[in-house]
Amino acid sequence: MKGILEKITKLGPIQITLLVAAIVIVSYAINPSFLNLLELKSYDLRFQYRGVEKPGREIVILKIDEESMDLEELGRWPWPREKLAELINMLTEWGVSVIGIDIIFAEKESSPYDAQLGEAIAESGSVVLGYFFLTSEEEKRGIQEIQTKEDTKPVLPQAFNVVQFIPGRANEFPFWEGHYLRSNIPMISEKAKGLGFMNVIPDPDGTVRWAPLVMRFQDEYYPSLALQALREYLGNPTLSLKVAGDGVERLQLGDAFIPTDERGQFLVNYRGWRSIFPSYSISKIITGEVPKENFKDKIVLIGATAIGIYDARATPFGQEVPGVEIHATVIDNILHRDFILRNIWIRAINIPAIILMALIPAVLITRLSPLKGASISMGFLLIYMAINWYLLVDQRMWMNLVYPVLAFFGVFVAVTIYQYFTEEREKRKIRSAFQYFVSPGVVNEILKDPGKLRLGGERKELTVLFSDIREFTHLSETLPPDTLTKMLNLFLTPMTDIVFKYQGTLDKYMGDAIMAFFGAPLEQKDHVEKACHTALDMVEALKDLQKSWEIDGVPEISMGIGINTGPMSVGNMGSDVLFDYTVVGDHVNLGSRLENLNREYGTKIIISEYTHRYLKDTFISRELDIVRVKGRTEPVRIFELLGREEPFHEWSTFKELFENGLWAYRAQRWDEGIGEFEKALKIRPDDGPAKLYLQRCMLLQRNGSPPKWDGIQTWG
Repeated sequence: MKGILEKITKLGPIQITLLVAAIVIVSYAINPSFLNLLELKSYDLRFQYRGVEKPGREIVILKIDEESMDLEELGRWPWPREKLAELINMLTEWGVSVIGIDIIFAEKESSPYDAQLGEAIAESGSVVLGYFFLTSEEEKRGIQEIQTKEDTKPVLPQAFNVVQFIPGRANEFPFWEGHYLRSNIPMISEKAKGLGFMNVIPDPDGTVRWAPLVMRFQDEYYPSLALQALREYLGNPTLSLKVAGDGVERLQLGDAFIPTDERGQFLVNYRGWRSIFPSYSISKIITGEVPKENFKDKIVLIGATAIGIYDARATPFGQEVPGVEIHATVIDNILHRDFILRNIWIRAINIPAIILMALIPAVLITRLSPLKGASISMGFLLIYMAINWYLLVDQRMWMNLVYPVLAFFGVFVAVTIYQYFTEEREKRKIRSAFQYFVSPGVVNEILKDPGKLRLGGERKELTVLFSDIREFTHLSETLPPDTLTKMLNLFLTPMTDIVFKYQGTLDKYMGDAIMAFFGAPLEQKDHVEKACHTALDMVEALKDLQKSWEIDGVPEISMGIGINTGPMSVGNMGSDVLFDYTVVGDHVNLGSRLENLNREYGTKIIISEYTHRYLKDTFISRELDIVRVKGRTEPVRIFELLGREEPFHEWSTFKELFENGLWAYRAQRWDEGIGEFEKALKIRPDDGPAKLYLQRCMLLQRNGSPPKWDGIQTWG
């Protein structure tokens, strides 16, 4: 095993991926039985997760069930053929369109009864009978003994109307072929409107997923009972078959093309569990408990469902399904042209799918961190499985699931081993060298691409956060150095933890100030929300710190935070000897200016309009002002971030009063503004912005507004 792993590490990710993909494609071409069985079972699961679908209303099943066999008028099975003749006469009188009988009358009964049944079939003119092809030598020998003993000669069934094939090649293709025929006695067969075989051939695991529509017998091609019943229902259109060198090329009923595989097998789109079609016990028909209107213009299929006399089949939905329900499903599928496709071109798509699913983990694992690469790879795997399920359920296309998934996990495991023995060793060295000097986010960025250590940057939309302790200069003059140092450590440690909690990058400490940004080096679509959560947590953390500082005699302090969002240059800035992973740009400067404005408005957190536009309903904010700050000519609208949810009941009333006052201020309606702000201050007497606007309104009321006054406040 060690030698194999060493050989794998000598290959590159591309070579490993190509090798695994080639092995899976070869396996797909060979299709070993155990992998084929996995695909079949996964197909069944997809069917079951799809759930039940309602079939059409054209088909009704009459059941020879336990209740019918217990009815005294009918007796035990097999019933006298005169009873079946009476049933056919009754259905004919009720206006049934087609009667399909999933029963074989292979032995003679008493001549009058056989003749009576044949006469009922002839008078109906719409009865389609079934027969069996024997597909093995053992079946052939067994039926020959029966036929010899009974001294009967089966009536040859009806073949396709039109068969086209390439001479000398088509006959070489291995159709399902009958060695012998088990049919109805001539007295009955000759009276039927149509004849079709009833063979149902399961897959190797015993489940019936395909129904043969075509079988070859004595160099002729014959249709199934379902096809013949449907043909009669549609008015006896032409049934044609085109056979090419690789098997069935086209099966057509009238103007309807019926998709089959090369052997003429139809992929059954099962509607659900057993008894999904309208079905009635024949006993209910005999006793008159079912309205005859339920059968008018319908296809009626008669078949056994009682335990011990019917041929139980397994389907993707479950076990013990009578064969007559499979015939009904095939008719319903073709009638409504609701086909599941798995033809040659769909199977050809499986090869690109295998290659694609092999490439996904190869690309992601080699370019991302192990955890992130694995997570995103698994996400793509789930997407492929969802698409695969959607194609089957909605688009009726059966694409292979097992082999693409096998390719995915094969490459996933092989490349992961390669990463562990090669690249992970180098990454461990880098992590040990840098983890104590830069944030975890920067370490991860370096691990993904050590080339990031070079100078330079990229332009991205990010969110920057600045925080600062109010009046820190005065505080440092009044506190002993050891107390000041302890206070700073107690302040910076939890604040830094909060930044890292929301995957932010700590840019730098500037005395008591903190600069952080969100959205790089880790890609974050919600970097605005993360920055706002960080600010709110910082304010709450400071409240907890105040309690411990009181013991040391530290006076109560406050903190101001500024947040801005916009395009910034991010990367390694500095010299070839010393550089730092940081952000620069006009929007970075604006964030710093907003932090300083908290002093003017008596607030804790100020955000710009560029940040505010991304806020969701989970955050509460209020507009503060329109300002021009130092270094910018364009005014910017600023807001105060208040919290994540309403802190007390009367907050909504206060906010409404403040907003009314702000509107009045900008409309130069000073008296109205004064009134609104005074009302607001009765609710929150210490509110800094309300106090500030009250003073402004009073001053402007007394002195009047300057010429061209626009309500924009200039700071700095």
